[in-house]
Amino acid sequence: MPSKAKPVYVYYPDNLGEFLQLRRRKPDALVYAGGTYILKGTETRLVPLPQEVISLQWVEELKRVSRTDRYVELGAGCSLARIVEVGRNVLPGSFVQAFSTVAPMGVISLATIGGNLSVEDHVLSSYPLILAADSRIELRRHGNARWIPAGRLRDERGQLTFESGEIISRIRVPLETWNVQVFASFGRPYIWESEPVVFAGLAKTDTGVVDDFRMVFSAHGRILFRNRELEAELVGRRAPLPAREAQSFIRRLEGLLAETTSSAGSRLSSLQRRRVLGSARRMIARFSG
Repeated sequence: MPSKAKPVYVYYPDNLGEFLQLRRRKPDALVYAGGTYILKGTETRLVPLPQEVISLQWVEELKRVSRTDRYVELGAGCSLARIVEVGRNVLPGSFVQAFSTVAPMGVISLATIGGNLSVEDHVLSSYPLILAADSRIELRRHGNARWIPAGRLRDERGQLTFESGEIISRIRVPLETWNVQVFASFGRPYIWESEPVVFAGLAKTDTGVVDDFRMVFSAHGRILFRNRELEAELVGRRAPLPAREAQSFIRRLEGLLAETTSSAGSRLSSLQRRRVLGSARRMIARFSG
């Protein structure tokens, strides 16, 4: 006789406090929000799940969106579609483009920004843009909360830096006016054969000078690239940028890409390098002579 499948116990906390208590009591339980990454590749009606699951379906605190004069605050349980809906008039255009184009509507209506940022073994679509915008992220566990810069969410090897029991609860995106916004997504971050790249670039000019310049990209696995020294090379330069200076920047970037590797030692493919360089050239062309 075939053995019976073990039962799966699903908990539905009503609020954030109850969820954090459950998380402390059941540290091995799977936290389930949109489920799009958890269910990827599943082809059967019976989904393999651990014995205990904590659903965030009823935790409304994690789905709130608010705005001040300085930032937009996104609850980690907000779906990407919800961010697109409420963000059209307040978020930089690149955010709306990013969250509306990275996946089919059926996926972005379920996928949450907190889940997108929390995948351990892959840097997914939202992180390069969240990082480029110098956002801040709130991490919470029972009895404790702390805000960190987005750049500290992952270490130099691309690994998440959560402490035991922590979850992402809110993301604060500064309200800035960017003259240049570029977002491009190629392939799928968790499918190496698609040679994925997610590129995010933000820049602003003021009175004929490059006032700020930021460029981040991710690739397969935990490959994540941001070089502040490279960014600083363009800050303070005249705009339009002379062709010679634009070409020098691209050559420097090309050299850095040749050295970029994952924590497991895998390098960017030639197609990935071309995708990054093409996106960077499009960005530079927006304020080049």
